[in-house]
Amino acid sequence: SPGEGSELLQKAAILQILYHLNAELRDPLPRLPDGQLHHQKLQAVLAYMRRNYRRKLPLKELGEVAALSPTYLHRVFSETMGESPLEHLKKLRMEAARDLLATSDLSASSVALEVGFDNVPYFFTQFRKCTGLTPAAFREKHRYLP
Repeated sequence: SPGEGSELLQKAAILQILYHLNAELRDPLPRLPDGQLHHQKLQAVLAYMRRNYRRKLPLKELGEVAALSPTYLHRVFSETMGESPLEHLKKLRMEAARDLLATSDLSASSVALEVGFDNVPYFFTQFRKCTGLTPAAFREKHRYLP
């Protein structure tokens, strides 16, 4: 309701939301009890995925990073993150694709290959499913090149 200080309260609430979103980007794992071993292992896997999302990342390789069997890593990752490692990898790739489409002149096909999709039609399908827009429409709407 409008009143004295309501605009300031709204700004404070927005800043608090932004703070929590930023904290989640730095550490996307849910808060786990202190001393939980899997937290560090999943942090290592997430960092590895962020560094290597452009290439194929078999579950076996991710398991080696975490020093866990691929099957167990998949279970722990899925239970903790609420998505499978493959879903998380796809999310990382889509974030990178959105950034490239908005800030570069690369063709949508080149963007697909750059972010790790070797099947361009699959990228187009997944991009539209993720954003509701084709890559070209996304670029047109979100372009921020001078």
